Amino acid sequence: MSNRQSPNARLVGRGRLLAVPIWLYLGLIGVAVLVFGGISMSLVIGIPFTLLALFGLASIAYARVWVDGPTLYSRHVFGYREPIRMDELLRAELTGFERYRGRQLWLTRADGKRVVLDATNLRLKPLYGELARYIPAGSSTANPLLHKRMEAARPIIAVPPPSAATESSWTT
Repeated sequence: MSNRQSPNARLVGRGRLLAVPIWLYLGLIGVAVLVFGGISMSLVIGIPFTLLALFGLASIAYARVWVDGPTLYSRHVFGYREPIRMDELLRAELTGFERYRGRQLWLTRADGKRVVLDATNLRLKPLYGELARYIPAGSSTANPLLHKRMEAARPIIAVPPPSAATESSWTT
């Protein structure tokens, strides 16, 4: 199986625009220290802050998550990750906001392979709806925080799409 998504895969996660100002602020601090600080301040603060901000902005621009049936594909700054099947998940956990990592979504298969998605810089709301299709309410597969996010999407996915016959009766 290829690590790249098929052309008919649906986008369910992309960079969160609300994270851009934070990364720009860090970049501004880094550039200001590079310009106005001395050599030691530039080496200690300016360069690391600027590089960190550039990496954060690149991850927002480049990171994506797609779903094609039960298969989840993801891409980050360093390339495509190995796809994971949502119907084979052993554990799905949404972490709380951690000091040096932010919030992450860990998806673990039965064979122990794990995909980690950045839930801080990615907007994953559509993905929570897709996960709700494969993880029943109250299941021990997901942790309570993830169940809370999936619960908001459950009523939307529980309603079947209208059939062609129903649509034609609305227009007449």
